[in-house]
Amino acid sequence: MLKQKPFIKLFTVANGFYIYDVNTNKILETNQDIYNYLNAFLDDTSPVPWLHQENANILKDMLDAKLLQGQPDVEIEHMMTDQLENILEHELSRICLQVTQNCNLRCKYCVFSGSYVNRVHNNKRMDWDTARKALDLLYEHNGESDKDVLIGFYGGEPLLEFDLIQKCVDYSYKLFPTKNLQFNITTNATLLHSKIVKYLLDHNFTISLSIDGPQAIHDLNRVHVNGQGSFETVMRNIQDMLESIPDIPTDKFIISTVLSNDADLESVVRFFKEDKRVNLFTYQLTSANDTNLKDQPLPPCKKNDVVNEYEKVKVFLYGIGRIPLEMTSKLAESYANQLANNFCHRTAVDMNQKKIHPGGPCVPGQHKLFVDVEGNLYPCERVSETSPIMQMGNLENGFDFISAKRILNVGQTTKEECSKCWAFHFCTQCVAFADGVTEISKEKRLSECNRVRASVEEMMKDYIVLQGYGCEFEKYENVKI
Repeated sequence: MLKQKPFIKLFTVANGFYIYDVNTNKILETNQDIYNYLNAFLDDTSPVPWLHQENANILKDMLDAKLLQGQPDVEIEHMMTDQLENILEHELSRICLQVTQNCNLRCKYCVFSGSYVNRVHNNKRMDWDTARKALDLLYEHNGESDKDVLIGFYGGEPLLEFDLIQKCVDYSYKLFPTKNLQFNITTNATLLHSKIVKYLLDHNFTISLSIDGPQAIHDLNRVHVNGQGSFETVMRNIQDMLESIPDIPTDKFIISTVLSNDADLESVVRFFKEDKRVNLFTYQLTSANDTNLKDQPLPPCKKNDVVNEYEKVKVFLYGIGRIPLEMTSKLAESYANQLANNFCHRTAVDMNQKKIHPGGPCVPGQHKLFVDVEGNLYPCERVSETSPIMQMGNLENGFDFISAKRILNVGQTTKEECSKCWAFHFCTQCVAFADGVTEISKEKRLSECNRVRASVEEMMKDYIVLQGYGCEFEKYENVKI
C-alpha cells in the first residue's frame, strides 16, 4: 500500500502507539498493528506484516489525507533570508552593548575564565565614541519598526562602567523621544548598591541578577579575584535594596542561575523557595556552558536528574488540576512553557514550500544585535566575539549581509542530515553550537543532534501523556510560578 518510506517518527508512550508525521507536523495515535506495519516498512531488514482489511482502510484514509508521505525534496534555506537585509536596514529594535570585558569576579565556569578556547579576562572596555556609534546605528536602522526599543548592557561586569551606562541612557532618550524605551542589564550584583538600583528602576531597566543558590553552592564558582566567595556581598546588596526601596517592582528582576555539575539542585530549589530575600523574584536555571570548553566537563550529578524530573512532575500535576500553583517550583516553568508553545500551539506545515530551515537560529538583529567593546557586530552575546565566523559587520563599515545570511542559514552546513531528521521543526541548535572559530563546523553541529532529538522525543511524550489526562495547556502560557 505504501509506495515509499514515510517521513515519520514512531514511538510508544503510556501503552499507546503514536506517529509523528514530519511533513504535516501532526501527532497521530494509531494501533499496534499499523505501528508494527510502519515500523517494518521503515526497516529494510524486517518483513512487512500483512494488514487486516480494517487497518488497511485506516492506512488508506491517512494517505488520502496526505499523511505518511515520503521525505520531500526541499532546499535548506531560512524563510527570512530574503527579508534579512530589510530587517537590519530598517527594523532594528534591539541592541546589546558589551561595555566591558573586565570583571571583578572570576567565576570558574565563565567563558572568560581561561577554561574556554580563545576567551580570557582582560581590561578592554567600550569607550563613549563606540557606544554612541552603536546607539546611532540602532537609531538609523530603526526607522520602520513599530516595536519597543530595547537596549541591553553586558560584560564582563557592566556596572564597572556605570558612568558609561548612564551616558548611554541619557543619549538614548534624546534619540528616541517618542518610542517606548526599555533597558536591561546582566550583573553579578556585587556592585548593585541601592542608589544604582533606584537609578535603574527609574529608567525602565529590567535587571538580571546572577545568583547560583545558597552560599555553599554559589561560592563554589562565583568567587572574587582573591578566591573568596561572593555570596555574602550579593545577599547584603539585595537585603539593602529590599529595605531601601518600599514596594519594589519584583517583575523588573529576574535571577539567572547557572547549575554546574558539582552543584546540588535540590538545595538550589529549596533556597529560591524559602529564602525571603530571593523568593519574590522569578529565576531561570541554565547549565554551565560547555561549548568550546578546553577540558572535558565534570559528569552530571545523577541526583540532579531525579530532582529535575520531580519538579517537572509537580508542574504536570498543576496542569491537570491536581495541585495548586503554590506547590510547584519555578525551576520547571520554562519546560512547561516549551510544552505549550512547541506542541499545543504547533502549526500545520505548508507541504508545497520548497525552501525550509530547521528550527534553532534566531534572526540576527531581530532578536538582538550584540556590539562588542571594539564595535564589532554579532547575532547575540551567546556567540564568541573572538570567532571571525560569528561576526556580521562592524560599526565602521556597517552590516556584512553575506555573513549575517550565513549565520542565519546555519542548517546549510548540515543540509543532508537536517533534511532527513524527524526533529527538523523542533531543533533548538543555536549557531553558537557550530562555532568552529574560522568556519561553521559541521562536526560540532552534528555532535549536538542526538541530544536534541532525545529532548524533543521526551517532550513529545510528556505532551501526549498530559493531553491524555486533560491538561489545560493554557495554564502554562506565560505562567509565573
